[in-house]
Amino acid sequence: MIGGQICALIGSIMSALAPNVNTLVGGAVFIGLAASTQVMFPLLAQEIVPNKYRGYAQGSALFMIMPAIGFGPIIGRSMVARWGTSMGWR
Repeated sequence: MIGGQICALIGSIMSALAPNVNTLVGGAVFIGLAASTQVMFPLLAQEIVPNKYRGYAQGSALFMIMPAIGFGPIIGRSMVARWGTSMGWR
């Protein structure tokens, strides 16, 4: 899990500072590797949390990411609508 988070951080920094599209694709590869480890949080919760509280642990983790899932596309679309694509791919 920690390795996945490190890959996400590296990929995000690479993508944010990418001078060209090839570097952006490289950053997306790191983000993809991170995503493959981040979906394993239910397995981590099963190892750390006792059986009695396992449902609460997984429910609270999912509850915390709901705003990002719900409002992320809305915020992204508003950013594109506001600044447009006249500034290039960045």
